[in-house]
Amino acid sequence: MKIIDNNERLYKVKKTDCLFFLHGIFLLYSCSSFLGKSAALQPWGTLLFWGLYGGMIALLMVYAIGWQKILRTVPLSIAYMHRVVTLFWGLVMGRCFFGEPLTIGKTVGVAIVMVGLILFNSEWRSNDV
Repeated sequence: MKIIDNNERLYKVKKTDCLFFLHGIFLLYSCSSFLGKSAALQPWGTLLFWGLYGGMIALLMVYAIGWQKILRTVPLSIAYMHRVVTLFWGLVMGRCFFGEPLTIGKTVGVAIVMVGLILFNSEWRSNDV
């Protein structure tokens, strides 16, 4: 456990719990993009279009609340750096749901970014008390 001082408030949190929650809200954010693209593929004004679009807005609202909650316990520089995980989710969802090609360039690019995230995260977690 570590006590993080953020704007003169003390929070007692476990870093792994924060990271699971953080990555969970980023998965929600990626799902909202999936719903947005799915809505764009539907004829405008249909019930399915509005349902997908409404779902996208609902997920973005949940994401915004989660983002504010995580910023109370994790420094902004750490939280924002972890946002790159949405590249991975976008690649997976694009391939699985929309049949987008999975090229070597995309795969290597996401892998490089994820390795950087893992290296930075291991340094951040090693500073845990």
